[in-house]
Amino acid sequence: LEARQRGQTVFISSHILPEIERVADRIGIIREGELIAVEHTHELTSRTFRHVRIGFADPITSDIITRFHTLDGVDRFDTIEERSLAFQAHGDINEVVRLAARYDLTMLDIERPSLEEMFMRYYNSDSPREATA
Repeated sequence: LEARQRGQTVFISSHILPEIERVADRIGIIREGELIAVEHTHELTSRTFRHVRIGFADPITSDIITRFHTLDGVDRFDTIEERSLAFQAHGDINEVVRLAARYDLTMLDIERPSLEEMFMRYYNSDSPREATA
């Protein structure tokens, strides 16, 4: 932190996002020895996908599943159980929250992916823009 306050550049290798956010203004991503992206920490984390888990008080109907599935940016359904859904949401999370608010919920968790997951998006995509979509 002291070096940051003096305006010095410090290189850190870490997969612990809170640690990086605390000490870094920007994140650089290197793939196959090439610097493929340099992003301000806030921009990278605000643009990426979120893990969403919703617990419902009542059993989920096919109509509820369809409503969430057809929202822009919702994909990769990880779990569909009697009373819970888990999926990824990209972009503006407000539509997911508005739809969830129509139901009696027992749980709503919205989490950022780990830094490792974000990096893997960059490593597995052809372009940095694709990585955060």
